Amino acid sequence: MATHRYLTGEQVHTPFRWVVADADARAALSGLVETDEDKLLLQIDDGTLWALADSSGPTWLQVGGGSLAKANTEEAEAGTDDDKYMTPLKTTQAIEALVTPGGGYEFVGKWTSTTSGVDFSEYSEIIVEICGGGASGGTAPVSNGYGNGGGSGGYAKAKISSPGTYTITIGGVGGTSSFGSLISCTGGSSHTAGTPTVDVSIESLLITSGYGSYGAATLNSNVGGLGGANPLGVGGTGGSYNEN
Repeated sequence: MATHRYLTGEQVHTPFRWVVADADARAALSGLVETDEDKLLLQIDDGTLWALADSSGPTWLQVGGGSLAKANTEEAEAGTDDDKYMTPLKTTQAIEALVTPGGGYEFVGKWTSTTSGVDFSEYSEIIVEICGGGASGGTAPVSNGYGNGGGSGGYAKAKISSPGTYTITIGGVGGTSSFGSLISCTGGSSHTAGTPTVDVSIESLLITSGYGSYGAATLNSNVGGLGGANPLGVGGTGGSYNEN
């Protein structure tokens, strides 16, 4: 075969072996032979370019041309259409609609006071974190004494499938917090931590609590103990009393 740059006269040709009006005309082509394979066909109605992959079929393979439609917002957010292209904006909209931060969970809310009738039934699964109220530090009995650090409230983290409606109870200082009848965390007391309890019908992910430390006395100083800590917060520093 001569190099195309040197072709002249009748040797000059288009890159297409066939030019047809539409898909029906392409399917109706006959007389195709093995030597026609890999040659190109131009389909006029949509500007697509096809290569003959198998003359016995015949089988055509689209190799170019045509134009893809752009996905609209609804199609991008649905994420089911496999025939349209996505602009950067539509990609961002699809991510926001289809991807939930936090490994499949979204933040629902934070409760700091007792609330009745909280409905979670729209969710298939929720994770709850709850803790009892921390205790105040102990009072030094005399000027030369010291107070122990207050214990933290009990802490629990649990997963609830097919949740319903619950009363969320928030304990005050040393008080008990609870999530319906499924999770209960008693408050701390002087030096002693609260107790977390998770019902056996749900999945417990973590239960813990922190004891307050004992106060300490030295020759010229009395220091209150640290408050107990749990995963939702650290305990406070004990005060000191110095003898001069």
